[in-house]
Amino acid sequence: MIGGVSTLSDMTTIEHILSQRGTKFTGRDSAAVPENWINTARYLAKNFHAFDKIRSALIKTNNADMSGIIPDDEKVQKLLETLRANGLVESSGSSYRLCSDILAREFVSGAWLEVMSRKALLEAGVDEAVCSQKLKWQVDEYYGKNEIDAIERKGRGLVFVSCKAVKAVLPEGPGWTGGKQRQQLMRYLDEPDNLADHFGRCGDQVSSG
Repeated sequence: MIGGVSTLSDMTTIEHILSQRGTKFTGRDSAAVPENWINTARYLAKNFHAFDKIRSALIKTNNADMSGIIPDDEKVQKLLETLRANGLVESSGSSYRLCSDILAREFVSGAWLEVMSRKALLEAGVDEAVCSQKLKWQVDEYYGKNEIDAIERKGRGLVFVSCKAVKAVLPEGPGWTGGKQRQQLMRYLDEPDNLADHFGRCGDQVSSG
């Protein structure tokens, strides 16, 4: 904006385009994530099978005892050390817990995938990308809010990205039907449709992959 007059660049930001759709951009600056966390996000993605073994225990307990996992799994041991070295978890003996820092807890709990998505979008050549956003909207007398994992802009076109990390390995055996997992996947597939219904315009498309 120059002298109180909006320039072309002001009018092609994600924030401005959303404002034209009755939506207020209220997210924090995702670019503030430390660079070493971005590298850690890539490490978690590359070693997701090992991370999946411990993420639930880390997220749900204050002190997760890994003594039954670490001695037999070198990848888990290295992963926990990587998280500790990057200030994301603390350890005492074989017990590990998430750091008290809110951003660190959010990162390990799932924002790592959103951060990695934003980085990938920027490297792919989009004009603008943000992640971990909260949007407030108003349509007539109705108000609401949505949490969006990542949003990218190319020109005046927006893409909403939903990031999901499902179980790396599903159970096997005659007693397993997979009903819970199928319901979870269906909810994940419904989410892009809901976003398109609210934020999309005529001709917009939904893609899952």
